[in-house]
Amino acid sequence: MKISNFSIRRPVFTLVTMFLVLILGVVSLMRIPLKLIPDINPPVGVVVTNYQGASPEEVLEKVTKPLELIWLRCRESRR
Repeated sequence: MKISNFSIRRPVFTLVTMFLVLILGVVSLMRIPLKLIPDINPPVGVVVTNYQGASPEEVLEKVTKPLELIWLRCRESRR
C-alpha cells in the first residue's frame, strides 16, 4: 500500500503523526544549544626580543620583519 493511499484513508492517523513530528521538532529545537559564535582558540605565537638603544623603526626593520619572513617561510614549507 502506498503512503499516499494510506494517508488519504486514515486522515486522523496522518494528522496525529504530523503533530507528533512537529512537537518532537519543537522540543528538539529548544533542547539543542545553539552557538552562533563558538568558542575557538586560534593558534597564537609570541616572540619577545630586546634591542637596547634602538628606535622603534630600527627594531621593525632589523628584527620584526626578518622574523616575520622566517615565520612565513616555515608556515609555507608545512603546506
